[in-house]
Amino acid sequence: MNVWQLFTAGLAVVLPVVFALRLARTPRWNIVVLMAQVVAIPEVAFVTYSLFGGAIPSLGLLVPVAVLLYGGALAVMAWSVYERRKLLRPVVTIVMIERQHLAALLSRVAMVLFLSAVTFVFEPWLAVANVVANAAWMLAWIPSRWRGVHLSASVDVAAAPHQVFSFISNTDNWPKYRDDFIRAEPPGVLAAGTEVVTRVSVLQMSRPNPKMARFAEVRSVVTSVACDDSITTTLVGRPSETGSSRVTAIASGTRVTSESRGRVLFTQAALGLKFDMGRVLVARRAAMEKTIVSLKQVLEAPATK
Repeated sequence: MNVWQLFTAGLAVVLPVVFALRLARTPRWNIVVLMAQVVAIPEVAFVTYSLFGGAIPSLGLLVPVAVLLYGGALAVMAWSVYERRKLLRPVVTIVMIERQHLAALLSRVAMVLFLSAVTFVFEPWLAVANVVANAAWMLAWIPSRWRGVHLSASVDVAAAPHQVFSFISNTDNWPKYRDDFIRAEPPGVLAAGTEVVTRVSVLQMSRPNPKMARFAEVRSVVTSVACDDSITTTLVGRPSETGSSRVTAIASGTRVTSESRGRVLFTQAALGLKFDMGRVLVARRAAMEKTIVSLKQVLEAPATK
């Protein structure tokens, strides 16, 4: 066994151990995706070379490529850490989270390219396979149909549709039943163009950090108000993200239906976060149901003298 076989044997042992410890600390699907993207194929290559050997690698090829890619990977990872540290505050914005996800994705791509370059020196075809597999993973998430999200909830209220709609279309009433409401610009009766600021829970990508933001501020703009019928909003900067509240007359009064439609961002899906979105969607659906149940309680409460 030559020195290069010992080197690849060391890598074959260290890499899975490092990622197994990472998974033990943060048992989430996005970490499994990280391991599959970065380690899986290079691990096969390093085990193969350490056991069976092969052509002696040229340092003239290995060193400059490794240094270049390693330097690039460190730079992008430093940016990712910087963006993550900016989230160490009670409340952040959606834009800040999206920027951190982009930095994390670029950091992952840099790690894949670096390990692929090292793998290429020992097992070229497996290095090519690693790049192709990761490219295929990225391309698979480009179609938006794989990233769609839809939530809805409804409740029946013993009140006339006009009464219900008048109540929910005035933001002065929202603090009475909406925990997520922060402010409206301008406040009062909704109209097309009104900007609404709410907050949503934040999914942490890695090990939970008590200092990390728990909520993110979300800015939406009212796109339509149909009297005694519906209110529609769109997330600022993301027209595919919409929300609506609709009132429908029924025998017992009014049915209020709240809906939210959108897409998991490409960066989030490529990081494997879509597989961890289940608990976030459960929490947001529960919050949606809590809001409309609170609305029912407020509207059906006996009038005080």
